[in-house]
Amino acid sequence: MKDYHVDIVICLDTTGASHPIMYELEENARKFHDLLKENMAENEYNLKKLRVKLICFKDYGVDEVPMLESKFFTLPLENKEFESFLYSAEIYGGGDIPENSLEALAFAMRSEWELDPEAINKQAIIMLSDAPGLKLQERSNCPNYPTWMPKDLNELGEWWEGGTNKDLFHNFMPRKAVLLAFVPECYPWDDMKSWNRYWPTFVRAGTGLDEVQIGDIIELIGGEF
Repeated sequence: MKDYHVDIVICLDTTGASHPIMYELEENARKFHDLLKENMAENEYNLKKLRVKLICFKDYGVDEVPMLESKFFTLPLENKEFESFLYSAEIYGGGDIPENSLEALAFAMRSEWELDPEAINKQAIIMLSDAPGLKLQERSNCPNYPTWMPKDLNELGEWWEGGTNKDLFHNFMPRKAVLLAFVPECYPWDDMKSWNRYWPTFVRAGTGLDEVQIGDIIELIGGEF
């Protein structure tokens, strides 16, 4: 049985309509490791280590804390801390409908990924949003907008493929990481269909992803190994 080291970053829209998906994550936080381990074991893969990080995003033009990052939680050892962070992430704000989801994706790529030389390393970014995304740099006039942010969607795609700014990343594996998204079929999610290793599941907009269950997320992650 092959040993796997899995790092996952969950980008979560925490604006006003996101209560259903937040509730689903909170209810299953302590089960996340066991559910993934069981799913992988069915394919004769051993989950040696699982680390999960959360990036909660809103709108730089409206919200005081538009981007909230956790550390990587090692599960199940830090199940309680992972659950506590979820409960601390407040659902509010967002202003108009589009949110800074692309910025959250950029933050995710720049996370402190970990590599295990004695295991197969897998990296996944999960995007959970029921709204369209703002164009990159559309909020660049805001005082807390990061100066290192890509100038547009094309440059973000180059980051994804490892073509530019390699010094920004910590153990990120471009051309190997996967992006799994539960998103509406609108900008930028439909514009990204040409991206490699991007698998969107299109959902109804404005519903808080009420049809998405933790099992759907686990099945997608496990299916990529």
